[in-house]
Amino acid sequence: MAFRVTDSGSNARLTGQIATARQRVSVSQEQLASGKRINRPSDDPIGADTILRLRTTQAELKKFANNAASLKEGLQVGDDALNQYQEVLDRARALLTRAATDTVVVEAREPIALELDGITSRLQQLANTKSGDYYVFGGGRIDAPPFDNSGVLNATAASDVTIQVEPEGTLIATGITAESFVSDSTGTILDALKTAATAIRGTGDATADRAAIRTTLDRLNTFSSLSNEARTKIGERINHLDEITDRLTQYNLSVEGSVQRIENVDLAEAAVTLTATNTTLDAILQASARFGRRSLLDFLG
Repeated sequence: MAFRVTDSGSNARLTGQIATARQRVSVSQEQLASGKRINRPSDDPIGADTILRLRTTQAELKKFANNAASLKEGLQVGDDALNQYQEVLDRARALLTRAATDTVVVEAREPIALELDGITSRLQQLANTKSGDYYVFGGGRIDAPPFDNSGVLNATAASDVTIQVEPEGTLIATGITAESFVSDSTGTILDALKTAATAIRGTGDATADRAAIRTTLDRLNTFSSLSNEARTKIGERINHLDEITDRLTQYNLSVEGSVQRIENVDLAEAAVTLTATNTTLDAILQASARFGRRSLLDFLG
């Protein structure tokens, strides 16, 4: 028994072919306009999922890069503060050296002591340096400066605060704690300078006063060494951050390259595809037009 394709079946098939061809033309046109092969997840579900994961990785890399940049800024503030700290120590050393000589007359001692008072206040300010909302040398004491207004060192034990700056988990301390350079085995630099200023003004025991001044001079060498060690640590951390930042940049470029390879369209290939899909659509439309013009003899077979 012979089967005959009905007119309605042929019409439905042509309609479906036209819709499919037009969809392909639309996709090709969109790819050429956007430069992307994937403009929505349905274009390539697997590729879209891969891009989503790669973009998530890039967001994490940006977070680490921001952490590194913020940390480096704080370390540079700390390095500048320690540089000034060292300069102020040098001036204190010059004043104490002068005060320790027997040729300094009593009238000249008060100006030396007054300048030393100013140096003490300046060193306290430098130890309490802030970068943004946190104290550079405060360690884990987020809201409290290393020294209070009276020049007393914070009784809360200092601890390093670290920030993750790489996906692998690299942690770098946010700064140097004040205790690492303002304190020696017998007290703080502020206490030492206050004792020296009192001795310069005179306590009535000239021998004891000279001894106190010379002891402070010796201790200044210790404080100077401690500040130099602190600057060395900060410098090492800054260099490490520069290396990490370079790695993050290269990693991000690599990820972006992967995204582009998956997401972007080959424009030349897309143009050829558009031409081919347009040709196919035209052919189907022409066939549809011929189907619509069939005579009675065509239907009778």
